[in-house]
Amino acid sequence: MPVPAAAAAAAPAAAAGTRSLGMAFLSDVLANMLAGGVQAATAGATGALTPATTQGGSSSRFMITLADLRDIQQYVDNENFKRRLTGRGDDLLSVEDMLRDREAQLRRSAAEAGAREYAIEQLKQQGAIQSALAGTAGQALTSAGGVMQQGLSSLGGVAQQGISSALSRPDYGSMISEIGRAY
Repeated sequence: MPVPAAAAAAAPAAAAGTRSLGMAFLSDVLANMLAGGVQAATAGATGALTPATTQGGSSSRFMITLADLRDIQQYVDNENFKRRLTGRGDDLLSVEDMLRDREAQLRRSAAEAGAREYAIEQLKQQGAIQSALAGTAGQALTSAGGVMQQGLSSLGGVAQQGISSALSRPDYGSMISEIGRAY
């Protein structure tokens, strides 16, 4: 069966694309092996080609330390070496750009941490104020309850006294009606 002309023309282009992708992958693998092999070959001799061991992370939360600067410089040097070996020398990393980005990130982190600490302090102060207000309100209600209870008990005493005095008085109504019958 004959192959259409468009498919026949596209096949070499696809093969070229696959070949260039394969070459890029192979060159990256070779660069990593070469860099690892050079480091492994000089592992016994400390100094020239063996990088100093560094601890990960920063010892300062919001500052770039000398160790951080050294680690960034070593990373950039290693990555640029690999890129030059693979023919990507036009896409090199810059230490200054990485430091600028890291500094901006640390400034944002410091600002966010400061805002969080301020908000926590505000919440603590509001809690103390709320607690003081609740205590004062509780005392006011207790004293108001005491006043009301005293008022009711004194009112009850007045009512009780009025009832007992009314009951102890003589019944003038019946006396007046008896006098009225007599006339």
